[in-house]
Parts: sequence; C-alpha cells; structure tokens
Amino acid sequence: MPVSLAAKTWKDKRVCELEDLIVTRLARGRAREPWEEFTALTGLLEAIGGTASQGLEFQARYPMAG
Repeated sequence: MPVSLAAKTWKDKRVCELEDLIVTRLARGRAREPWEEFTALTGLLEAIGGTASQGLEFQARYPMAG
C-alpha cells in the first residue's frame, strides 16, 4: 500500500480510497485522530506532487533502452 501511494504521488495522482486506508492505519497506529493524519498526509502529498512535472521531465530525458 505505501509503495502504491508513492508511485501515484510522484506522478501527482491522488487516489482517495488509497489515502483513506493509509490515514486510517496511521491514525490507529499513532493513536491520533484521522483528521490529524489526513492533514499531515495531504501536506506531504501536495509537496511531493508539486514537483512531479520536473521529475517526469527528467525521467523522459533518459528513456530506458529496450
């Protein structure tokens, strides 16, 4: 699940169902309210996603040989 979230995030894609699952697990594991985890996670995902176009442009410059 975290790998799937990472793969989506660096492409600046948001999947609500996946994020909800992660928020629920984080809240349970940290004994915090889900909204607290959601707020923290959203900020992180937005920060990473905000650089997605630069990362994808860089990756496009170096296509895999096949």
